[in-house]
Amino acid sequence: MARHRRRSTLYIGDKRWKVRRERISTHRGDCDITQRVIRADERLQGEELLEVLAHEIIHARLWDIDEQAVLELGQAIARAAANEGLIRED
Repeated sequence: MARHRRRSTLYIGDKRWKVRRERISTHRGDCDITQRVIRADERLQGEELLEVLAHEIIHARLWDIDEQAVLELGQAIARAAANEGLIRED
């Protein structure tokens, strides 16, 4: 079953960001701080989707933080949510 592209908005601090789910062939997600757009691959779901969204949101707010720290924070947020039963697999 093909997924439709999904778009939404999110406020990070006082700035409005677009969040898009679309097919990305080279990576799982990205953050364009100039256009204020966060993208996550449309094939992601559950804990992996949460990890990518958390990772990109951290980049959006703290764009100059070390990549390893962003990776660790995104993974920790996703794991905590999974451990608490907050993630539903589609």
